[in-house]
Amino acid sequence: MWRNNLQESFSLITNHPWAQHLTVSLLIVICLHYYHSSSSAQTRRQTDIPNDLLLREEDEIRKKPPPIHDNEVAPTAAPRKPKNSTLSRATKTTTTTQESSSITTAIPPAFRTLSDRLSAYWHWHDTETSLFRVYEIAQRNGDTFVAIPPFTPSSRRGNVRIHLRVTNMCATPLKVYWMDYQGREIWKGDILPCETWHQTTWIDHPWVFRQPEGELLLYYVPYRVIPTCDMVPTVDPDDIVGIHRFSISHPLEDLYACSIQDPVLPFPAHQHLTTPAAALQWALIHCTRMGFRNWELLMQCGTKIIQQPDKPKYRSFRQGNPQFGARLWNTTARGVLLAGGFYENAGYVQFGASHHPLGRNEVQELSLWVWTIQKWLDHFNDCVLAQPTGADGFGRAGYGRAGQMT
Repeated sequence: MWRNNLQESFSLITNHPWAQHLTVSLLIVICLHYYHSSSSAQTRRQTDIPNDLLLREEDEIRKKPPPIHDNEVAPTAAPRKPKNSTLSRATKTTTTTQESSSITTAIPPAFRTLSDRLSAYWHWHDTETSLFRVYEIAQRNGDTFVAIPPFTPSSRRGNVRIHLRVTNMCATPLKVYWMDYQGREIWKGDILPCETWHQTTWIDHPWVFRQPEGELLLYYVPYRVIPTCDMVPTVDPDDIVGIHRFSISHPLEDLYACSIQDPVLPFPAHQHLTTPAAALQWALIHCTRMGFRNWELLMQCGTKIIQQPDKPKYRSFRQGNPQFGARLWNTTARGVLLAGGFYENAGYVQFGASHHPLGRNEVQELSLWVWTIQKWLDHFNDCVLAQPTGADGFGRAGYGRAGQMT
């Protein structure tokens, strides 16, 4: 009786809809509880390993002795030097190098020697003068002398004449050759020792000078008429034709076949302009010869530096600046600046080192530079002379104006 009632009750419960939902929910809860229980056990097992390792590392650290500082070390006797001390010397050198590399060194001044300072000027001078004429001296190659011929080894039909005057300062005669329009060397005569060769030629006509045996000495090409000035005239008083003159003498070095003495455009610059005063003197002459006019702006560059020697911004000029670049740096005044100690540095023109104020000697040197320019203007600024034909750069065959340096 009781059993039948229980079966009927159970069948009523299981057959009821909400009882079925409750059963499914209980099964889901049981499954989730079992999953979380197994995950927690696995995570506990995984975290036990690093904790164990950390504990073991801490035990090992506790076993190590504490570090001893240098001031706590008792003095000991110096070790005996081994017979083969190569390794010890190398170790000592390495240690010294590492210690010296860790020390911060001061940046040296921009120019330390006179040759470093004038090297930029010499480069500019040789480039500037090559716009008017080119000397290609033969160099020794074994037992003979060779030279690179002109870019176009033949004469061109120029329409501007020049007077060529070449003096032979060698002990032997020199042979003179003219390169014709086909590039052939045509013999024109000989220059006796201590004699001067007078020749009327044209712009862009190459000339060759050889020894009596035919050995090459020099290629010479006039590219442009040199403007005249009172200090170094390049034209006869009664003529309008420009003059190119130079002397050929024995070589100063065994590497070259001869030496050149050019009183108007010294070549090479490092042999004739060896001091800042000589370089500045020639640069001022060249500015006067080329008709430079921005003297006031040029002197302002120096006076501002002298008035504020402790401020680097007054002694650094950007080359791209229209006032400085177009009116000073890209003109013949560049030689005056380089001779005065200015130098190029990453797109700027600077004077002195940029990391500290100017010294007393640098201020005095710049003051002398400004004073020299002012004295020059007082004597030669108003000189206006009639220039020879072609002094404006016109006359190079097929090229119009020549020697325009930008």
